[in-house]
Amino acid sequence: MEDSLLKRYKSKFTTNSVSLLISSALTILIPRYLGPARYGDFNFLNVFFTKLSKRPKELRLIRFYVFFLFAVLLFSILFLTVIYSTNNEAILFININENYILLAFVYCFLLFLSEIVRQVNDAFAFTYFSERIFLIIRLLVLILVGLFIYFEIINLFFYYYILITCFSVLLICWTLYLYRKGVRPFGI
Repeated sequence: MEDSLLKRYKSKFTTNSVSLLISSALTILIPRYLGPARYGDFNFLNVFFTKLSKRPKELRLIRFYVFFLFAVLLFSILFLTVIYSTNNEAILFININENYILLAFVYCFLLFLSEIVRQVNDAFAFTYFSERIFLIIRLLVLILVGLFIYFEIINLFFYYYILITCFSVLLICWTLYLYRKGVRPFGI
C-alpha cells in the first residue's frame, strides 16, 4: 500500500530537519574529539572514496544500478589492491593509517549503497517507512557518538565503526522491507 503524497512529504521534511540538527551536532563534536589530524583524514578519505564511486543518476533499472554498484566495488578493490601491492599508498594516502583507509572504503561504499536503496524506497512510495528508519539510525549514531565521547573512547576507528555498524543496520532494515513489499532490488 502506497503512502499518501502528504505523508511522504512530511516524513521527508521531518527526517531532513532532524538530520540537519544531528549533522550540526556531529559537526561540532567529531572534529573536537578526533582532533585536527584524524578529522582531516576522515574528510579526505570520505571525499576520495565518494568521488571514486559517483555516477550520474541517469541509470533507470534497479538491477543495472545494483550491477553498476558492484562494478564500482570491484573497481575500487582493484584500485586499492594495485596501490598497496605496488607500495604506492604513501603517495596517495600520506601518513594515514591503513586501517582508516579500509574503514573509509567500507563506510563510503555503504553510504553509496544506502543512497541507492533510499532512492528505490522513494521510487516505490515507501518514503514514510524509509525516512523513519533513516531518522532512527541517525539518532543512534548521535547517541553512540555522545556515549563514546562521554566515556572518552572516541577516535577515528570507533567513529568509523559506529557509522559502518549503523549504516549496515539501516541497509538491512530497508532491504528486508523492500522484500516484504515484493520489491527485489537484487533480483533474488
